[in-house]
Amino acid sequence: MNAQPQAPPSQVATVNKDEVFKEAFQRLRPVCVAMTKQANCSQAKALLHILENQNCCTLQHLQQYILFPLRVILHNPKTKKEDLIEVTLKCLLELFKKTSINNWQLFFDYFQLLCVLLSTSIQPDSDGIPEEIQLNVVKCLQNLIQNADSSTLISLYSVEYLASVGHAVSVLINVAEHQKLHTLRLQALSCLSCLCQDDADIKPDLTRQIGDLFASFLPGASSSLVKIIINEPKVAKYALHTWGCILVKVLDDSGVSEALISATKCSDEPVQKFMIIRDSSWLETTAPKLSILLKKASVAAQYDNWRVRLEVAEFVNRLLHNCKRSLTESISTLIEVLVGLTADSYPQVADSSAVILSSIQKAFHENNCRDITEILEENLFALTTSLPRIIMVADDAEKLARLKLLMSYIDLLGVKLSPMLRSSSHLKRLSLCLMTVLEFETDDIKITQQKNLYHDGPINLSSDEMQWNTDRRFKRFNDNKIEEMLKKMCKYLAKYGELDVLVEYFVDLFLESSIYQRQAVWVLNELIAGCPFPHPISRTCMTRLINEYLSSSAWGTQSNQVSPVTDTVSTTPLTTKNSMVLLSCLLLEGLAVAAKVMKNEFELFLISTLYPVLVKVSDSNMLISQSAYKTVRAFSEACNYSGIEELIYRNVDYLLDCLTLELRHSHFNTNALLVLQAMCQHGGSNLLPLIQQTINQVLSLIGQNQQGELRYLLCVCQALVTAIRKWFCIFTDEDTNEQVSESVCDFIVKHHRLQQENIQNSRPEALLKGIEEGTPDMQEKADIKDDDVMEDTSEKEVMHVSNIVQILENCVHLLGIDSSRQQTLILDIVIEGIFCISRYQDKLLPLAHLLWPVIVQRLNHGNFNVRIKAVKCVTSLANCCRDFLKKRVLKDVLPNLTQYIKQQTKYSLKKDSLYHHKLEYKLQLSIIKNIGQICVKSGIDGLDVLRLAIVCLPYLDSNQPITLRTSTETLMEQLKTVEYDAIELMLEDFNRHNSEVGIS
Repeated sequence: MNAQPQAPPSQVATVNKDEVFKEAFQRLRPVCVAMTKQANCSQAKALLHILENQNCCTLQHLQQYILFPLRVILHNPKTKKEDLIEVTLKCLLELFKKTSINNWQLFFDYFQLLCVLLSTSIQPDSDGIPEEIQLNVVKCLQNLIQNADSSTLISLYSVEYLASVGHAVSVLINVAEHQKLHTLRLQALSCLSCLCQDDADIKPDLTRQIGDLFASFLPGASSSLVKIIINEPKVAKYALHTWGCILVKVLDDSGVSEALISATKCSDEPVQKFMIIRDSSWLETTAPKLSILLKKASVAAQYDNWRVRLEVAEFVNRLLHNCKRSLTESISTLIEVLVGLTADSYPQVADSSAVILSSIQKAFHENNCRDITEILEENLFALTTSLPRIIMVADDAEKLARLKLLMSYIDLLGVKLSPMLRSSSHLKRLSLCLMTVLEFETDDIKITQQKNLYHDGPINLSSDEMQWNTDRRFKRFNDNKIEEMLKKMCKYLAKYGELDVLVEYFVDLFLESSIYQRQAVWVLNELIAGCPFPHPISRTCMTRLINEYLSSSAWGTQSNQVSPVTDTVSTTPLTTKNSMVLLSCLLLEGLAVAAKVMKNEFELFLISTLYPVLVKVSDSNMLISQSAYKTVRAFSEACNYSGIEELIYRNVDYLLDCLTLELRHSHFNTNALLVLQAMCQHGGSNLLPLIQQTINQVLSLIGQNQQGELRYLLCVCQALVTAIRKWFCIFTDEDTNEQVSESVCDFIVKHHRLQQENIQNSRPEALLKGIEEGTPDMQEKADIKDDDVMEDTSEKEVMHVSNIVQILENCVHLLGIDSSRQQTLILDIVIEGIFCISRYQDKLLPLAHLLWPVIVQRLNHGNFNVRIKAVKCVTSLANCCRDFLKKRVLKDVLPNLTQYIKQQTKYSLKKDSLYHHKLEYKLQLSIIKNIGQICVKSGIDGLDVLRLAIVCLPYLDSNQPITLRTSTETLMEQLKTVEYDAIELMLEDFNRHNSEVGIS
């Protein structure tokens, strides 16, 4: 029996498809019929479920059958519930995703239906539909356009349907501009890009057809999209992408040339009036308007989101690659935006922008377009022309963006910048930009107020504090990023420009212009910081700068605003004072920069720079003094010295030579005294024997009472006394006893160690015999060694003790001068000097006898600052002289101080914090803090201590300021060490009385 013949595979497939279609139709038919008769949400959901489970081929076959009930529901959406409309749109969206409408009439019907549905929902006077439903409408429209075939698209973009496409463009832009739902706005912009056939593989004829059609919508679409870009940073990325699609389609160079050849006309005259022919006249009128919009949209390059900035780079890339001939007027603007992005802080943006710029430069060269370098030079010239005005009015963010752009131009031009800077106009404009932005703030009174009067101690800065510009403020900006950007720009100028030309220009500006003097020095400092070294030109430029800085009149200007003879203050305007201070700091910074760059080679310049910089170290202004200290420290690091001490010691011969010459005429030039002061402050103990002769010369000048330089002489004395205390490890009274005992122990240990060394260096047999017999020779040698050690120690001690004694003897006579400032300084010297010779009672006690009358007189001085210092001076004498001053304290000091604090009790009661700023309060607090120590150290006890305690008891009242109360409690604890029982009983009675008063 023969087998039955099998059907061909194609026939079997057709039979299977028919069965699938039939089965799907059987499932869809009842749902579609029910929705046509009486639609509800459950039926729509059932239809959506069926559509989700069907394949594309089946839905394509049954497309029109499914679309009919959906169209019936959407035809009049206002009569339907929102949930039904939403599910119906989801069904339509699912169908459009899986099928393609190839029937033009059906496509156009749904295109219009969706546009009308979307337009009615966004009318301001109507309630409309929710934004979630609008989102589904936009998605349906986008999928409808994406899945349309080429014949449908050709019909859609034909001239006859200009109005329909224009309506769709208008509606989508309106949604993107005014709706609140972020997802809806993004979807509308994406749909508009899809309508423009972005990233679609279409034929050139269709591309030209789209460009002709969208040329009619270009003005309105561009204006609206630019408004979105400016006002909505969160949507700017997508708006830029959409606008770029439209511009490329309309202004593509090849599309415009083809449009001129094959321009089509429409038979419909009303439509023809809105049709644009992309000819040369249209380009001439459109390009300037687009240039304005592109400049406005360039603000997106400054947005915080790096993705937006990256999209800006891609936007520029598309326009310059496709529309370089159509957008000739906008090329400079687009290049400017791209150049600014090459210096972006985000690496991905900067790298992408650099790659894009390189590819554009190559494309321009291949297409015989204008050279990019020429455009960069023109843009740089235009930017330097407009930048001074921008600096005056813009905020810091705009200034930073513009300066970043300027730096990018300089970096991109590279070596081609050098010929450009040879042009006087270019260099003048660039320098004017720098001078404008670098204008310093000179109205701040803090600059002048930061005084370093009398130099209480040497400046000690850690490496972290070795930073410049800590107190420098600029008038035109506050952001530190701008200063860093300017520094980087100057380094690029030094790298790519001709250093000698730049230095020559700015040196002339420094010498000739008082307005731009400080800015010019700042620029010169940064130029030499970034110059290549060693290089003959760099070495020549640095030598020129060092000589100009030191020889300029600005270097020799003193910042001291107080007369050295009287206490009168200079009438120089504040801005002038501040300008001098800032200029001095900048000049010092320039020398430090030169030392840092030249390193070991800078040692040749020490002979000309160290002395004048040390003068500035002792300047009365804190900013200048600190800047000079940092400069000297930079010298020592550059020349490989271990520190400033070694720097001064190695160059002491040159410094002493200059000091000796200038001290002969000290009333004409006080620089020598300032240098000696700096040497004492920052030198080491090995310096004392070398400068002893100079110190004697200074002390002789004090003896001559040269009023003109007395303040400077006293500053030298204070620096010397402070240095001696530091060099020879002399501490305050609390550490005196411990230090003396340690010194004795150290001497014994050192003596024993020397004896052991002598024993080891001798022969063992002779040594043993000598020790056993106690030979006179060994005893004599040991005595000689001991005498040498003692002589060396005593000689060293006599040197510094002799200096202190001479200084204090001079202070006895100088305390009678009228100047309160100088009296305060002299009392400071006395306090330090007393501690320095506290171990030499044979020297101290006669001096205390001489100093006592004049110090006691200062306790009644009219100036409270002098009285406060006098109290501290008495405390120092009591600490060092002990009971030697007991009778004098009881007679001259204790009654005076007790009377004052007794009088002030009622004045300080119930006072607020403003009382703390009065000098009366400061004297009151100083007496309470020191009087207990004075009594205890000088050996006062008995009734005298009790009388003092009774006077101070009222300060324990709760209504007294807390600082006075705390100091009084400390005073009582000190007095307890002398009269414990009586003071304790007195305090208990006082506390009991206060508690009874509180209860009553």
